[in-house]
Amino acid sequence: MTSDELFSMVGLGETFTVQFIKEKMPHRDSIAKEIVAMSNSSGGMILFGIEDVTNRIVGLSSTEIEEYDQIVSQSADSILPEVRIRTEVVDCGDALCSKNILVVHIPEGKDKPYKTDKGEIYVKQGANKRKVFDNGETCLPMKWKSTGRPSMTWTRRRFPLMLSRSSGCLSMAKASHTNRRYGPNG
Repeated sequence: MTSDELFSMVGLGETFTVQFIKEKMPHRDSIAKEIVAMSNSSGGMILFGIEDVTNRIVGLSSTEIEEYDQIVSQSADSILPEVRIRTEVVDCGDALCSKNILVVHIPEGKDKPYKTDKGEIYVKQGANKRKVFDNGETCLPMKWKSTGRPSMTWTRRRFPLMLSRSSGCLSMAKASHTNRRYGPNG
């Protein structure tokens, strides 16, 4: 990622796939929750060294980069099934003032649902994450066509589905008979 790409991304603020973390030495569990949420959704990036309220680039020292990278690695190692993250350091300063940002790339998971070491499941909902409480609920990310209808591949399961446009997910939670949707074999 170039510094211009970073500036452009920061200008848009936090989104469904981009999270900013400025706090000094965030707790391993909070980072694990973000990684789980992104893995269970569409993937994304966590940028360390940017204030999430003001979108101001604060930057990190080389020592902080090493410490954050270690915490991120420990967080990813605590997630089941395994999540393979990638990190990079982007220098967005100039010769007089070096500002380094640690960027953590998180792919969309293939073995969903991903869980924290405490067995918690999270998904992204807008720029935030939410905990999944119902054991029967799983988030299957969908792509919305310009027609406003979801584009997806049906699985061979037979169960009622609730469709949520706000979260972009199919939920296998209990649905009333008025809003049930079935696959082609249902």
